[in-house]
Amino acid sequence: MLTQFLLPPIISLLQDRTDATLIHATKMGIIACEERFGDILELRMEDNQQMNAASKKEAIEQIKKLTQIIPGIQMLIIDKDSKIIGSSFKVAVNQLVLQKQIKSQNSILIQNLGDHRVRLNYQFFPFWRWHVVSIMFDDDYMAPILMAKQVISIGTFGVLFIVLFTMLVLFIWRINRPLKSIIQATEEISKGNLKPLSVKGK
Repeated sequence: MLTQFLLPPIISLLQDRTDATLIHATKMGIIACEERFGDILELRMEDNQQMNAASKKEAIEQIKKLTQIIPGIQMLIIDKDSKIIGSSFKVAVNQLVLQKQIKSQNSILIQNLGDHRVRLNYQFFPFWRWHVVSIMFDDDYMAPILMAKQVISIGTFGVLFIVLFTMLVLFIWRINRPLKSIIQATEEISKGNLKPLSVKGK
């Protein structure tokens, strides 16, 4: 009963914080793209293919390095043809067709990436027609939730144990000991071992 009362708000809090981390990582990736694209515009070299390629490569490296800042998060960069052009980890597939975000860019989606089930968030960078994707493997996503369940279960068991132990002590000291005294006195009476009473006259 106590576990059912405590778990839902804690799980909700952990999920909200993890989802916010995924969304934040994606936004940081978009900022990296915007900064590198801004450099090209500032230098008025948007028609220079070599400069564009160098800026894109730099943006990809910046996005991949976000995993060093935000533990547990992996990053992908996907082009307009759903081809993975940058990844912070070894990917078993070359393409990833992203699900449509129904609500907003703050949606957390569940997809399969090769043999892995992942939670992800993505945002679109229109000037290069890229999707910047933040990913967390499902095992990593669920790890703190499972740990919270274990801690609460152990804590609940501990509280229950203390209550039962306290009740046992009370039973021994308040009920069992007087009861033993009464039984012992009864046995003495049945054996005829009566203590004489002294009667004082007036």
